[in-house]
Amino acid sequence: RADDCGNTALHIACKKGSLACFGVITQTNQRHLASIISFPNYSGQNCLHVASIHGYISLVENLVGLGADINAQEQCSGRTGLHLAVDVQNPALVRRLLDLGADVNCLNYGGFTPYHLTYGRQNDDIRRQLYEKTAQELRALPDSESDESDMEDLDLTEDELYDDIKFGK
Repeated sequence: RADDCGNTALHIACKKGSLACFGVITQTNQRHLASIISFPNYSGQNCLHVASIHGYISLVENLVGLGADINAQEQCSGRTGLHLAVDVQNPALVRRLLDLGADVNCLNYGGFTPYHLTYGRQNDDIRRQLYEKTAQELRALPDSESDESDMEDLDLTEDELYDDIKFGK
């Protein structure tokens, strides 16, 4: 059963950080544990994603110990628990996920590694942790799909380029 956001009881326990509820749910559902752990909510997040977003390191450890895929990608953007830990700027969780074997070279659907997500963020500790472990060929930011050189290749006048905008008429 799930709530109106697609969250199961285990999702809610991971969101609230309740180890007691987590323990009861996982102990009483041993037969279906793998599917319960990996089941996505309507945002495409499994329990490991939810626990990572909220920074519950002990729940992340327990989920991985019970067989959760540490490199599972959320369905909407392809972020892993490590991407999410960088998003919420949690250096302790980043470190623990790395210790547990998270793949620093995993790309989200936009082609970004967790290291790429450190750009424009304040925490230099996270940036250093990921830089050292990220493959050298993946350290540079991927090219933008619509960079300005593409626009220069078009042989259009300014009026043709912006034909849907009329000023002062």
